[in-house]
Amino acid sequence: MVTAIRQLRGWVSFSLEGAEIGRVLSDAAHSELMVWRVAKRGGVVQGRCYAREYHRLARLARKRHCRTRVVKRHGAPFVLNRYRWRWGVVAGAVIVVAASLILSNFVWSVEVNGNVNVTTKEILQVAKENGLTEGALKAGIDYNDIEYQLKKQFNKFAWISINENGTHITIEVSELNPKPDILKFTDPCDVVAKYDGVIQSVEPYRGKAVVKPNDFVRKGSILVSGVVEDAFEKTHYYHATAEVIAQVEHTLTLEQPFDASVTIKTGEVQKRNYLTIFGLRIPLFIGGVEGEYDTSDSYSWLSLFGKELPFGITERTFTMKQTDHLTLDEAGAKRLLTEQVQQKEAEEFADCKILAREYNFTTTETGVTLSADYTVEQDIAEQQQIYLSQQPEENPTESE
Repeated sequence: MVTAIRQLRGWVSFSLEGAEIGRVLSDAAHSELMVWRVAKRGGVVQGRCYAREYHRLARLARKRHCRTRVVKRHGAPFVLNRYRWRWGVVAGAVIVVAASLILSNFVWSVEVNGNVNVTTKEILQVAKENGLTEGALKAGIDYNDIEYQLKKQFNKFAWISINENGTHITIEVSELNPKPDILKFTDPCDVVAKYDGVIQSVEPYRGKAVVKPNDFVRKGSILVSGVVEDAFEKTHYYHATAEVIAQVEHTLTLEQPFDASVTIKTGEVQKRNYLTIFGLRIPLFIGGVEGEYDTSDSYSWLSLFGKELPFGITERTFTMKQTDHLTLDEAGAKRLLTEQVQQKEAEEFADCKILAREYNFTTTETGVTLSADYTVEQDIAEQQQIYLSQQPEENPTESE
């Protein structure tokens, strides 16, 4: 802060010679002259003082029969003095600095990250309706209210964070993942079959098993009941849980046309720079990028006195890709289908034991269809709530 003030006021480096240098410096202190960086080199004292106070220091030196000399001038007044006949340049510089400082208080770009199902256009529209848009005054934006309005409007976000980086605003969102309904441990329920199948083993952890190995069950059939009657004919309602392993049949069907398109990344990356001024991008290159590509941007904003200005350099990265149009024969189509079904199989049956698989190909004029039949062992247990019309108050999980 002190350095900035000195630069604005202007200061000089001076030398002081004579027999009574000490008295001159003492007189300066009594006269409240600001002198700093005083150092003696040989018979000469060097120091610094404000430009406007130098003449007072020189008069005090003459009274003591000492000599002073300006060694160097520093600060804004001397810089401006060099351009005193070029007021257009000075005025232009002042206007640019003032305009930049003023405009840095506005929003010049808004970016959305993390959205999948909700489009960027929809998010920006809600933000705009609540005061966040390009050109808006940052001081008048209520980020907390905008986050609340976005959650209320879409009801699809786990969290929202709006971050201010100078004149650039980023809306970070994370969408909710749909979760299956989970019963409370106090809710009475049965264990039912998720798929048709032949029971291999039943391990009831709570409740009463109503099936045994080698029984065939349909989807939705009760496997372990949460309704149990004891020896005294008293009915109890349990939150039934179990592991029920069954042999289940599954079929995966895939199609592959003979005329196919495959898009792959080529590995080539090109970069282009833009001058970004108040949200407007001006290319700093000649010619465009040809072909297919994905893009990503990075920003380098200029700053003045620690405040980010609404202009800078945008670097756009082009990741090149190409689409190949293939004409497959029957063997090629079957090979692609086999690779696809094996990948899908690994995803679909990750928690299953595959006992058998059979691939059946059907060829038509336009392509090949694969029907893959599987016999697997898997846990088919899932819970289904029991809805009771009335339960005793003293024990909500039991009924006479």
